[in-house]
Amino acid sequence: MAFRGPYTKLFCHIVWATWDRLPLIDAEVEPRLHGMIQNKLRELDCVSIATGGVEDHVHVVCQFPPTLAISELVKRIKGASSHFVSDELAGRETFRWQGTYGCFTIGESALPKVKAYVLNQRQHHASDDTHREWERVWIDDPVESNDQSPQGDFTMMSGDFQSPDKRNA
Repeated sequence: MAFRGPYTKLFCHIVWATWDRLPLIDAEVEPRLHGMIQNKLRELDCVSIATGGVEDHVHVVCQFPPTLAISELVKRIKGASSHFVSDELAGRETFRWQGTYGCFTIGESALPKVKAYVLNQRQHHASDDTHREWERVWIDDPVESNDQSPQGDFTMMSGDFQSPDKRNA
């Protein structure tokens, strides 16, 4: 069987936060916001694998086409979801996202563990069992700005996901 075009399997985990990390995503907004994000992903020819988060940030895991730059993917999702919340949900006119985001490519073998992490955000935050690098959302922190490189766990490519904070325990 011959392929007539490129074959790709590109997966990413995107994290972004509300403005000033304000707790703006309440129980009423969350399911509608996540559903809207999943619809936007389909519109962008992406495959939604997981959408989760808590009151002040969102996680998305998706498969994306090679023709879509991650910066454009994030811009379109954040723009559409901000418009949705502020214009279509009553009483949410002041809603907005931070300008920053974090995005991590992941290997296919790590998808089940990353998906479980995203779908179980409330439990991770309640038990303080979060992946520090993923929860940071790339906000400049003077204390951490001396780092020469990210402290993320790059073993995820082989599927050996483990929180960096828990590895050395």
